[in-house]
Amino acid sequence: MVNLFKIASEKKYLKSGKFFEGSQYSAPIIKAIENVLFEDNILSIGQTEDNDLYLEYLEDNHVVQVLYNDSAGILQLHSKTTKIKIEISSVMFVPIFLHKIIIEKNKTIIDNSLKLKSMFPVPPSTYTLSTMPFKNIYEEFVKENNNKYYVITNEAIIQDVIKIKKDYTEEITGKKGAFLLKKDSTKAEEIINAKIPNIKFEEMSEEMKLKIPVLPKWMAMPKKLIPVAKSLSAGRAISMLQYGPAGGGKTTNVKIICRDIQLPLMAIVNCTNNLDEFILGKYIPLGKEFVFQKSEVAEAIEKGGAVVFEEINYGNPKYMSFLNSLLDENGFVRLDNGEVIKRHKNFRFFATMNYGYAGTSELSKALYNRFQSKVRIDDLDDEQINRLISNNSKVCSETANDLIFIYRKIQKKLKEEEREEIISPRDIVNWAIQAQDSNIITAAEYTVCAIAENDNELYEEILDIVKMKF
Repeated sequence: MVNLFKIASEKKYLKSGKFFEGSQYSAPIIKAIENVLFEDNILSIGQTEDNDLYLEYLEDNHVVQVLYNDSAGILQLHSKTTKIKIEISSVMFVPIFLHKIIIEKNKTIIDNSLKLKSMFPVPPSTYTLSTMPFKNIYEEFVKENNNKYYVITNEAIIQDVIKIKKDYTEEITGKKGAFLLKKDSTKAEEIINAKIPNIKFEEMSEEMKLKIPVLPKWMAMPKKLIPVAKSLSAGRAISMLQYGPAGGGKTTNVKIICRDIQLPLMAIVNCTNNLDEFILGKYIPLGKEFVFQKSEVAEAIEKGGAVVFEEINYGNPKYMSFLNSLLDENGFVRLDNGEVIKRHKNFRFFATMNYGYAGTSELSKALYNRFQSKVRIDDLDDEQINRLISNNSKVCSETANDLIFIYRKIQKKLKEEEREEIISPRDIVNWAIQAQDSNIITAAEYTVCAIAENDNELYEEILDIVKMKF
């Protein structure tokens, strides 16, 4: 755990100032009370093992993570979606107010706070501190906290330091808390503990280095893939097939593996439209001659790196016949110009496959058996989808849960009616992202409803499902 007292004494990353002095702080205090008692801005709140207060709080449509130590007077703020400014803000008073309610159990504050809702004929933000009900309580609140208040906004918050001892979210807000950062830190620990070694290249060009995927830290490797990643890095396996429903994150898993073992991702081939007779290269005109130009797939086979064949069971088998020799023990391919390329020791072949959808076929036994690792990837659970939405959009946790509810309703409908259309978590995340530029129903029309393509009846049915919730 981070020792906040030590940080305060060393004055690391700190900006300090006198807070809570004078009437200029009335508005933030009133807004803090309004946000705690009247508005739906607290997403999660709990007490840490060090008896600090931790909450996830919505401020101006941005999620702010707050860690507050009352004894040291230290407030630590962090947001993934916006730069925190050191200024007087309601978010700075909320944790102090809540600390008095749930940790100090200040009976006077609790009793008077519970009465506030019935005492305000108009929203609290229309009051000044002097005209507020029970104004003496809040004047005392200001007086008590007229101290030096350190604010930390560095990047080192919460990732591996917070352990929640008690969850107060439901007690304060009436809803269950998500504690997304706590869950993210668990995933981060899995990566650290896995100690997956980097793949070893004798030399790697700058161009290849640029093709190593760069992903956010919160995108962690699924635990079940860690042993596979170790084998791929060490060369004990050179191929992996992932199969399961659409939208389970199969291609993303490949990118995460490549990121973590530092393997360039040279080519992603969508077998529904990009797999043809020129997959390894083709002749192109150069002046008065035709010269053979190798494809990215052929370059990866020759120089090392990863290739992904997405939806491999959509592809025409005659264009994939070269995979049999490529994935054999002494792997090689023969190009159309007659050149034979031996498989580089650091070449890795990945494929993804969705079962049971229109247009798919079974892989030949010969090809299927050549994959050294075959991993079933199940549909993402609600918690995983919520994390994707929260980390990719400004949608709050409650709205994310509503989107997931609709996703499950549409998913169930498509399955029960045995329809060919597919909805995936990717569609829900796109919906959340694009809702930032329009209202939630309009955004649904060109994301989740659009899976119906030319079926107007299905389009309207999906839109009705959305409107029933929103």
